[in-house]
Amino acid sequence: WYDLSGNGNDGTLYGNPTWGENYLNFDGENDYVRIAPFKINYPTIMAVYEYKEIQQNDDWVISNLERGGIALGAPYGWNVFQAYVGGYKAVESNEIGVGKKYCLIGTYTGTQLTLYDNGKKYELKDVVGKVSNPSQSMILGGNPYNHAPEGAVFSGKIYAIKIFDRSLTDEEILKEYEINILKVSKDDKGTKIVQNLADAFNDLLGIIETLTGEWEKVTASE
Repeated sequence: WYDLSGNGNDGTLYGNPTWGENYLNFDGENDYVRIAPFKINYPTIMAVYEYKEIQQNDDWVISNLERGGIALGAPYGWNVFQAYVGGYKAVESNEIGVGKKYCLIGTYTGTQLTLYDNGKKYELKDVVGKVSNPSQSMILGGNPYNHAPEGAVFSGKIYAIKIFDRSLTDEEILKEYEINILKVSKDDKGTKIVQNLADAFNDLLGIIETLTGEWEKVTASE
């Protein structure tokens, strides 16, 4: 998992997460990616993902929650942005569904937690202070649990992760949502077109093989 920002925060894969066309697939058992710890007091974090199965047990997409930290995911069956600001604070959206793509963006301004769930805004006000940063690694695919894989329970696909070292404005967040959800949708359409062309080509080969076989039979009988 490569850090495209150029800051060198590449991730290390554990278990056996598998690469798809434009995503990394997690099995919900012991697949996860570990990234170096982040020290950000007013963060913005984004994840584009899709659940294959909802386990409702620390089912985080990205997290470093352990005596501090931030997280995005659906640990209780609905999407949540959580941060440790003098204690754990969370802003929630709606119940999620399997097989649906979500672009979740959470930000903290110093006074308010905000969650954008597929472009829709949810707020938790009167949260004052800085996010406490643990020494724990950032984990994709679960919750770290002292660097152990027991918390790696996310089952599904992660298309993109972004972590910003500041609180983004509403306009910036909506722009990120539009760019990333449209990119994933276009990539999927391209994959489907290629797959459909491949299927059609294979069907054509099957027809040619059948006709060749019939021609050989006729030739042999003559």
